[in-house]
Amino acid sequence: MKKNTFISGCLAVMICCLVMTNTALGASYAEDRAEIENLMSVYIYALDLKDPDAYVGTFTEDGVLNHAGGIERGRAEIREFIENNAANARRAMENRDRSKPRPIPSRHLIDNLELHINGDTATGRAYWSSMSVDENRQPHISEYGFYEDEYRRVNGKWLFSKRLIVNEFRPGREYGVVSAE
Repeated sequence: MKKNTFISGCLAVMICCLVMTNTALGASYAEDRAEIENLMSVYIYALDLKDPDAYVGTFTEDGVLNHAGGIERGRAEIREFIENNAANARRAMENRDRSKPRPIPSRHLIDNLELHINGDTATGRAYWSSMSVDENRQPHISEYGFYEDEYRRVNGKWLFSKRLIVNEFRPGREYGVVSAE
C-alpha cells in the first residue's frame, strides 16, 4: 500500500510541475504579446501626435523603417524622418485657408495582429488604417495597408528592429517598399 501511495504522490508532483510549467509559459507569452501590443499603441500615438521622442523610442538603436518614402536605418535617420513629417504637418496647418473650418487630424488604427514570439525575438504582421474627414467634415477611411514587423527585446523591453509599412490604398504607394532591404 505504501508503494502505491508513493507512486501516486510522485505522479501528482509531476503533473503539478507540468501544469505549473505550462501556466508559466502561457503567462510569459501573454505578457510578451501584451507588451508588443502596447509597443504598437505607443508607436501609433507617437505618429498621430507628432512626438519624435516617443516614435524613435519604439525602435532599436539599429532599427529599420521601410516605407513608401524610403528606408531609414537607425534612430538618427528615423528621428529625422518623423521630425520632417511633423514640421510638414505644422506648416500645412499654419498655411491653411483660415476661412474654412480647422481640419480634424487623421487617426491611425492597428488591428488583427498575428504574432510569433521566439525568446527575445518575434515577428508579426497587422493591418492598419487611417481615418480622416472630407471637406464636408464627413469621416472616411483615407488609406490602409499592413505592417510586417520584426521585434527584439532589449534590456527587457520589446522594440521594433524592422518595420515594413505597406500602403495598399494610395496610388503610387501600393507596395510600400522603395527598395529591397
